Amino acid sequence: MRVANTLLDGITSGQFKPGQVVPPRNDLAGRSGVSPITAARGVRELAGMGIICRVPGLGYYVSASFALAMEKALADGSLTAVPSGVADRYYGRDGEAR
Repeated sequence: MRVANTLLDGITSGQFKPGQVVPPRNDLAGRSGVSPITAARGVRELAGMGIICRVPGLGYYVSASFALAMEKALADGSLTAVPSGVADRYYGRDGEAR
């Protein structure tokens, strides 16, 4: 899922900060070259994993707990890549994108 991967990359790189609003699905769709429905599916997938959270009437926001844990792990060197549990949701065990 291109949208989920794009957002996840943005969160882990610090482009999207804890508590920051996630761009609207039409913007995400345009950036990723997918339909708005597919973009919404990617956003829901990350929300289901707790990486972003939905605030009814306001949109989706980067989950502070996930983003802060990732920033701390990257800063202290204990994590140098996306955790395998997260990556496995988007890539098969053989490394091929789903």
